[in-house]
Amino acid sequence: SPLTISLYPNPAGSYLAIDGARDATITLCNLLGQEVLRAHVVQGAQLALPRLVPGMYSAEILSGSQRVLKTLAIQ
Repeated sequence: SPLTISLYPNPAGSYLAIDGARDATITLCNLLGQEVLRAHVVQGAQLALPRLVPGMYSAEILSGSQRVLKTLAIQ
């Protein structure tokens, strides 16, 4: 079955909550494609965000053989 992931709040501030990822890796990249954050997450995880420059980021979530892409705003 397809992987359903929710990232919130969006726009995010100091943290990002991740629902639907039982055992996954999340990678955040800026609009230049530069990786700014990579973390292992589990269901219900809250990920502390370092001082990222406000703007738009792409979030790639990998869980097993499934991959989900999301767009995330950081304020």
